[in-house]
Amino acid sequence: MSSLDQRAAPPRAADQSPSQARAVIRQAADLPLNPVLASVKSCLLTLEDAPFDPIWFAQERIAMPTSIARSVPKRQAEFFFGRWAAREALMQCGVTGFDVGIGASREPVWPPGVVGSLTHCHGYAAAAVAPARDLQSIGIDIEQVAHPQSLEALLAVALDATEIERLGSSTHGLSTAQLATLAFSAKESFYKAAFPQVGRFFGFEAARVVEVRERPRVLRLELTESLAGEWRAGCAIDVSFQWLTNDVVFTCFCA
Repeated sequence: MSSLDQRAAPPRAADQSPSQARAVIRQAADLPLNPVLASVKSCLLTLEDAPFDPIWFAQERIAMPTSIARSVPKRQAEFFFGRWAAREALMQCGVTGFDVGIGASREPVWPPGVVGSLTHCHGYAAAAVAPARDLQSIGIDIEQVAHPQSLEALLAVALDATEIERLGSSTHGLSTAQLATLAFSAKESFYKAAFPQVGRFFGFEAARVVEVRERPRVLRLELTESLAGEWRAGCAIDVSFQWLTNDVVFTCFCA
């Protein structure tokens, strides 16, 4: 057992039978990291669309915080499968028996000596972790391509006019919705990676889209404000991306 273990898993429910949660997981695999980073361990769950039962927390020995117990089933399912993916990724790092908690800003709380990131969207949940001696930070995100009714709001929130123009001039054959979702996801991944060092909220405007590259698949951001340490205004941030399907994008930023 790893020296990073901090907390024992909660006891099983009286019913010792495996939960139906396992039937909901259609596939478990590594994330398609590009480039492949040996120190990063990951788990990507592809999920069936099925009703969620809170008893699965106890049956699968995944702690359920009070705030999650009060949440709607959709949020409970997101938390449950995200923590399931985290448990699998941590086991690959030799860490067992640790419940990834919720910090004051709703960020995941990882074991000492580990950096990590979680993400979920409809049909997917994933986690990536690495020893802190190998990586300063990691951020991952999975997003479904914005539907027409949500695209306008996404553009208004995540991108300015210059960024929209740059994405529009892209020659990669992606739709406006795909490009906008990719940019949104890339900014989310960077935010998740940077937050532990920055220690405060910062908005989408803190990073501006510069270009989208196909080989390797990278979306380049440029910081518009100084955040922390090496992340100063004008700094280039390269976020890798892969399409899980035509309608689902995965992004990752490591430093």
